[in-house]
Amino acid sequence: MWAAWSNSLRILDLLVVHGADPHAVNYMGANAAHWAAAAGHLDVCVYLYELGVDFLLTDRAGKTPMEYAAEYNRQDVLDWMLRAFGPAQSKDDINYAAAASVGTPASKVNR
Repeated sequence: MWAAWSNSLRILDLLVVHGADPHAVNYMGANAAHWAAAAGHLDVCVYLYELGVDFLLTDRAGKTPMEYAAEYNRQDVLDWMLRAFGPAQSKDDINYAAAASVGTPASKVNR
């Protein structure tokens, strides 16, 4: 999670390649997406999304990564999330919209 917060994409990738779990959740219920969104690191958010990290996960404070991006005025991350996830009503809708936003053909997205 430190690598996501500090915008260390190379370190994050190295950790994942060597077996680190990108889906890990800390004692506050936050995952790396929460940290990357709060810090405003768009490239890390996209990387985590591509790994399948849950951007709908709510932490113990009841907040999602999108809420942290908004709270800390991380406009580029928030804009990407709004384009990717939009006014989605379900996790499936968000996964489909986010995949389309990063160029994944719709035929390769399970809906």
